[in-house]
Amino acid sequence: MKSNLPVLPERRLFIAISAIALIGAGLLLFTFIGPDNTRFFCNQPTADNFHPMTAPMQLKAILHYATSRIVPQQSFSEITVSFDVLRSISPCNFLVFGLGHDSLMWASFNTGGKTLFLEEDPTWVQTVLKDAPDLNAAVVKYRTKLSEADELMNTYRSEPECAPSKSYIQGNTRCRLALTSLPDEVYNKEWDMIMIDAPRGYFAEAPGRMAAIYSATVMARNRKKSGVTHVFLHDVNRKVEKDYANEFLCKKYLKHAVGRLWHFEIPPASNITGGNDGLEKELEEFDRVLEEYNAFSVKEVKRSVSATVAVDNGGSVEAKAALYWTTLALNVEDYSGSVARMIVAGSDQLIKGILWCGDVMVDRLKW
Repeated sequence: MKSNLPVLPERRLFIAISAIALIGAGLLLFTFIGPDNTRFFCNQPTADNFHPMTAPMQLKAILHYATSRIVPQQSFSEITVSFDVLRSISPCNFLVFGLGHDSLMWASFNTGGKTLFLEEDPTWVQTVLKDAPDLNAAVVKYRTKLSEADELMNTYRSEPECAPSKSYIQGNTRCRLALTSLPDEVYNKEWDMIMIDAPRGYFAEAPGRMAAIYSATVMARNRKKSGVTHVFLHDVNRKVEKDYANEFLCKKYLKHAVGRLWHFEIPPASNITGGNDGLEKELEEFDRVLEEYNAFSVKEVKRSVSATVAVDNGGSVEAKAALYWTTLALNVEDYSGSVARMIVAGSDQLIKGILWCGDVMVDRLKW
């Protein structure tokens, strides 16, 4: 039955909107199902200046850790220490003792740089590379056992090939702490950052990290480039790691200690010893201070012929130090009290020791 009711204004508005919607939908559908040359959206010009801000390795790391329940061994605060250094020096040469669940993370932090992982277990290398084939890893053989840690610490000084003056690891078979089976790339490249988080060191037959710590120290000392080598050592809560770090990496170079991680900044050996020039400058400054503040009488300088000739010809620092010692020695006769005389006599020995220790004890001071 046909309705004779008038069309309401609301009804007219609804019909108009519906018609517009149908027309728009038809046009939109036509752009997708029509010929290729009539596809409005597809034929729009595209910007060719788009570049991804994230490198492929970083994208893989994000995907890996976003979809995995396995997390890196180190804590967030420990990782942050290394990350901050990498952020400041990357791209760089980064050597890592150990291969594990955190390896993809470390490689992604050093995008554009060289990151090499050293692992003792070839089976584990295959397992990790199966999921992360882009990682650069090599198998390393160790000649030590954790049970030998104390013996190696007590005997390495008696082995000339372990001495600081030698300072080499490639082919150094006489020094058991030297890693002699590393890839040539490790020996031929200078490493800006070294992470020691392997080998295993929690049971007697494990290799322990003694050789890794010693070898990392030698590599850092032999650096020819400017700047320091950043060395990170994990698991310092264990005795061996702590003892060997104090012996070779040296507590004076410790920059950060967070959780179980220690961060050292090791300068090249050439910057530590400084040759004779460094001692000459120190003696000149010492002479200036004494001349300005010394209120004691000066003892007569008695030069031997050999010492005089050596110094006049720009000879050894030892000869110059001997003359300094004779010149700067305090005159005990200036004091009347017996206690004061003893103090001054001791001061003479102290000055003599200061002047001589810089060059006489070079081998020990290199560490």
